Amino acid sequence: SNMKMPYAEMDSVDIARSCCCFWSVNDTSPGCGCDRAKVEEIAAELQDRKLKRGNIAHLKQLRHMQGTTVGLDILAEDICQKQAIAYPPTQIEINRVFEGKTPRVLTDAGSKVH
Repeated sequence: SNMKMPYAEMDSVDIARSCCCFWSVNDTSPGCGCDRAKVEEIAAELQDRKLKRGNIAHLKQLRHMQGTTVGLDILAEDICQKQAIAYPPTQIEINRVFEGKTPRVLTDAGSKVH
């Protein structure tokens, strides 16, 4: 079988035996299904890929990005304090910088989600 599924959508990697010698991994079996070693090898490879490329890897990347964001936030706050930069800027400063074309995110309308 040439079943294709993103690793992140794979709930688990399960080996099953039916009858006396029919082996499968996630309801798919290689060849005629009687090669237990091959099924175990495929299951191990799927589990490895699932861990490296699936949800677990995405969560690790997210945690790393969150840590980076916190670091950047602290760094930006430190720079603003050392350079005496007012944050958030006053409405007068926003108007001066954006010449009356204030981005929506910097207005009260920008805080409304829907």
